[in-house]
Amino acid sequence: MIKQILILLSQGNHTIAEIAQRANLSKEDLLNRFEMMEWMGYLQKSNITASKGRTHEPGKMCAFCPVARECLNHDITVPTYHLTEKGKRIIS
Repeated sequence: MIKQILILLSQGNHTIAEIAQRANLSKEDLLNRFEMMEWMGYLQKSNITASKGRTHEPGKMCAFCPVARECLNHDITVPTYHLTEKGKRIIS
């Protein structure tokens, strides 16, 4: 299951709900696994803060962000998860 989740994360920008659905897990279970994988050194968590009214230009990072529409209405902080080198080795 860990490898499957790492593969899904490596495939691009997906929401927690999308990854949970594809992994056949509840969002809560997926977040628990993210915590475990972060502790194991496979993932690194960071937060992105987007500001209300930010311009979303095609080709910019916001264009690929799964929550880009949300920050048009209000400021939002979104947790993001990235594979570490150790996580990348698991799926290679």
